[in-house]
Amino acid sequence: MTTASTNTSIQVYDLNKKKRLTVAIKKQLGEGSFGQAYLAESLAYKNPLVYKCVDLQANNEFIHYSAHQLLRLTYREVDYLQQLGLLVGYQHDKKNKKMHIVMTYLPGTPEYYVAPKLRRLAEFSSFCALRDLHRKGIAHMDPHECNFLFDEKNEKAAVIDFGFAQNTHLFRQLRDFYIFLNMRRTKPSFFNQAGRDTLWYFVDFYCTELKDYILANRLEAAQTVFCYAVVIIAAICGTSMLGIASILAQELIRATLLPSLSQLLEALQDHYELRAFNQKQKVAMRCFYYAVIGVMITLQGLLLALQAITLQNCFSSLFSQLSHLGEVCMQSQQFFQTCLQAFPIEEVAKIFIHLQPWMHICQYWFNNAEKYLFNEEIIVTHYQHKIANPTKPFLPLFKQQILSNKLREATPLSLSQHILPRL
Repeated sequence: MTTASTNTSIQVYDLNKKKRLTVAIKKQLGEGSFGQAYLAESLAYKNPLVYKCVDLQANNEFIHYSAHQLLRLTYREVDYLQQLGLLVGYQHDKKNKKMHIVMTYLPGTPEYYVAPKLRRLAEFSSFCALRDLHRKGIAHMDPHECNFLFDEKNEKAAVIDFGFAQNTHLFRQLRDFYIFLNMRRTKPSFFNQAGRDTLWYFVDFYCTELKDYILANRLEAAQTVFCYAVVIIAAICGTSMLGIASILAQELIRATLLPSLSQLLEALQDHYELRAFNQKQKVAMRCFYYAVIGVMITLQGLLLALQAITLQNCFSSLFSQLSHLGEVCMQSQQFFQTCLQAFPIEEVAKIFIHLQPWMHICQYWFNNAEKYLFNEEIIVTHYQHKIANPTKPFLPLFKQQILSNKLREATPLSLSQHILPRL
């Protein structure tokens, strides 16, 4: 693991001011898996800064990554810091295989060390911070108590350490929340009160996330309602009454299920990759985890093939009908009217329906290629472009409400009952 001396200075490129920035290192703040964080300051900034130095060849006693993987993870962490507005600057020292990162200082105490009387409020604030992170398109993947800083003065928490973070989707959000609860409370269970309380948290979280997702994606919600309505009507009255609506509903259901299945496999692959890289596991178990990863990738390949065949059939049918349409229209005296009547709207709609799952599956394979196939130069170029052009949040940001004195004394279950449904 790399270390840095205090009372020294380093230089990074300041992305805000577009120039070189000299940063003085003051004292060590903490230690992560592959580097250490230090309190720092600069004459160009009034507030303190945080400096993190990552050794791109280091491995800790638990997780062993290749230099290629560690470079990718570090650049991805820099990218997420930029998306969150926390990144000040960074410098990739290719000669010494190090990454120097300078970020905004976040005040607060790690949730793990918060006083017992404030523990419930800190836990709830961390929960709010995690949900806000999801709305910015990031799943933390390691939401333990030391990765949340609770600011007692403002009664809010902030998330830190994005070394294992991933782009978010529903299954990664659920995994984040499960780990969050598992490290703070009893495991979900129907057989004891504490387990049922935790299970209520989990269900309440899912329902609230689903509500916010529907409000932010009304078009997709309308498609879902349309599909279920068609299925119910077809089950009662038969498919002949619905015509093209029945066909489009079937395609929409199929196009919705494929990305969801792909995301589930992706989340399982994340889980088993962490286990496979863990050096505390026995060699036989690590080989088993690699085999499971291979099965997940194979299933993703089958989904890709299925989607490619579906799109090929749709395009073949469209081109065939367009060719026939051209012949009919040329022989007709009313050219435009005939074109409109015979135009293959059904095939065009099918193609548009299946483009979204196709793009999602292609994005998965791009990420896998970046993880296992791309060389370091491609990774550096790709992430430097992303860091220079940060993405916007895909959902309205989560806002933590101010808790009343009565609710501060409430149990975590009461917080969930009284606060979460109204957020």
